[in-house]
Amino acid sequence: MKDNLCKFKYLRLAILTIFSFIVSCSIFDAGETISGITPVGSIRDSFDVFDLNHVDMTTTSDNELYLLERNNGVFKADLQTKVWRHILKTGCCKDKIFSIGENDLFVYEKYAYSILHSADKGNTWEKISCPSAMLMRSDEEKRIWLVDRENDLYISEDKGKTWDKGLFNRIVHDILYDKETHSLWITSGNEIYKSADYGRSFSRIPTPVTSKYDTESDKLTLGSDKNYYYVHQRGFVYKTDKEHIEWKEVDGEKDGNPFSDDINDGETVSCEGDNCLWILTDNGILSKVCSDEETKYKMRAELPIQLDCQNRDTIHNNIIVYYNGIYYYVRNKHIYCKERAEDILLEKTEKWYRYLDLDSKVSYLWKDKEGVYMCDENFKKYQINQEIDSIKSYKSEFDDFREKKIEKIIIQGLIIACESSFNSLTYLPSKDGFVKTKENQTGDHMFENMPQNISKASVQKLQQCVYDVMCGVEDTSYIKLTKNDLNNYKNKLDKDIELLEDENIDILDRYFYLDYYWNRRHSIGKKELRFLSASLDTLNITQQKQSIIFSKTYKIDIEEFYDFCVVFLCFDDGSSLALRSNVSIQPVFLRCPWTAFYNGEPYSLKSVGVGKSIDEMTQGKLLSDCNTKEHALKTIFRYLLE
Repeated sequence: MKDNLCKFKYLRLAILTIFSFIVSCSIFDAGETISGITPVGSIRDSFDVFDLNHVDMTTTSDNELYLLERNNGVFKADLQTKVWRHILKTGCCKDKIFSIGENDLFVYEKYAYSILHSADKGNTWEKISCPSAMLMRSDEEKRIWLVDRENDLYISEDKGKTWDKGLFNRIVHDILYDKETHSLWITSGNEIYKSADYGRSFSRIPTPVTSKYDTESDKLTLGSDKNYYYVHQRGFVYKTDKEHIEWKEVDGEKDGNPFSDDINDGETVSCEGDNCLWILTDNGILSKVCSDEETKYKMRAELPIQLDCQNRDTIHNNIIVYYNGIYYYVRNKHIYCKERAEDILLEKTEKWYRYLDLDSKVSYLWKDKEGVYMCDENFKKYQINQEIDSIKSYKSEFDDFREKKIEKIIIQGLIIACESSFNSLTYLPSKDGFVKTKENQTGDHMFENMPQNISKASVQKLQQCVYDVMCGVEDTSYIKLTKNDLNNYKNKLDKDIELLEDENIDILDRYFYLDYYWNRRHSIGKKELRFLSASLDTLNITQQKQSIIFSKTYKIDIEEFYDFCVVFLCFDDGSSLALRSNVSIQPVFLRCPWTAFYNGEPYSLKSVGVGKSIDEMTQGKLLSDCNTKEHALKTIFRYLLE
């Protein structure tokens, strides 16, 4: 009887334990259902995702698929076991892979003087010499075309063993070989040439857009499918029937367009082979599309993941944090993890493992005493539960933010164009506000005109404005453009139009109202100037419209030309608020939108009021490059033109 009671007691404890676990999971997962998130289930899952920005794929003639990741080497898709087999570990920076026939694979990197070649489907590899390769193409039978760093064209008809030069006496920018018509296509600047004898002779083909300017923006990129040739020129895509060359603009059409945003947005990589299309997605799904039939494979890595990352935990690059014995690392839409090494010397040799996926790209990762958190690119936030390997939606709490006493203000900046010159200023409390200290000042260029004193009222105004925006209060800041302002700008525009007409030219290089680097990539002509001039007659930018315009980000290609700054409010309880301007976008009016980090948690502050408050607090010295009405109008013009 006693034994039975003991058994019953243990059974009841087991049931209660299971019940408690279920309840705790239910509490954690209560609230919003998160679609598209796939808990892998174990932090030791070796399901891999390649960095698609550095991936190239090819198929052999018997439709076997091979993948090259720039820093990790060559992988073969084993569809039976759904595993990526690692067949070649290369050094870094290998760029492209292509095949010839069933057995021959070639791997090359730009500017190198050799190619890696396998004649047995990747079982063994040899290095063969070649001219310095910038671009390679093959006919998938025996021929290889190569463009070297001098833009000269070479051909090899023995799988890369020997090379002939002098096929083309112009600079080569792109090559396309069409298996259907056995023709070689080449672009040179804004011109197209076609060869029917593998590059021994060429005839010129009409181009979609003719221009007397041979600029970078006029260079053509080629593509093809079974029925059409495609050309990408000056931001537009054109296609022509293969039987008769007559270019037509591709208007919103996606089917077959190799330059479609759906294909080239960094979320998929594709290649063709044996009348099938292979597509690898950013969440590791491999699709094989033949005719109307699609087969999907959820592929796994043969070995644990090797990630090239450093242990960083700062607001400038929130991609990795350490919490409760585990490191978490963010890349694109994926979260990886590893356990902390007992021996620090083994830290670099540890393997990372796949943890969780999101629908959208993860932008920031942070932690506090309660756990690890993350948010996506739209600032939607989640919390990680280590106990059950899952995540839930997370809502911030910052009710005590306005009541906190500021212990000091730190302003930091980075001048990218001056060899990353770092600057820092510290303001400490004084009788009437905050005073600049002599300590911790580095770099005189960026902060040489900063005020000696900051008023307490201006700091309180900034603190209140940030709090309102974080709470979702509508921004009431407004830039009033008077009729006199608009007339002055219109007069300058009309003078530029007259200059264009008098000198009989189409495009001016620079304008007072447009950012130089933006204009350098977007030619402005008479049509655009007349449009802006006419717009000023009826320009009525409402407060709501202004908020949209000044919160719109403009990505730039050359980031090193723009500075950024961070304003820290350090509170007496050890917490902090950091307001960071964005280095990856061109500075719009008052550097909006700002990103705030309250104790490491990010907030997007799409508010002109925040920029105005910072500008007033620093007496117009910190944001002097973008705090005028002229700069506000530049931002409006750029919005109208786009």
